[in-house]
Amino acid sequence: MSIDISNPLEWNLVYRNSLVAGASGTITPVVFTSAHHEIIVGIKVADEPTWRWGGYLTAQVDALPSSTAQLFGSLIQIKSYRLTCRQYQSIDLNPALPLPFVCQIDFPRYFRSCQVEVFARNDI
Repeated sequence: MSIDISNPLEWNLVYRNSLVAGASGTITPVVFTSAHHEIIVGIKVADEPTWRWGGYLTAQVDALPSSTAQLFGSLIQIKSYRLTCRQYQSIDLNPALPLPFVCQIDFPRYFRSCQVEVFARNDI
């Protein structure tokens, strides 16, 4: 299934920020909720224009595999996507799974600063 990006009115900005590494020397992961299966992620690193990989996006659903599950919290990881720098990347999460998705973007340890934008499909 391909994502139709031809109409910009169909996309809502979910997250936009310029991030800087903290005292630990790494950028804190970004966590957001998507109420749609289709999202677009863009990562820009100004310090190193030749870097290709921008991190990982992990999509999770708020559910338990069983009513007797006790080991972990109620988030089940359903997919992990490798993100690239210097371009928008369309991601189509599994439409068969329940909404909303809890998404987390983890950045490489060597990133000192970056800009992030996340858009989700608008259900108008």
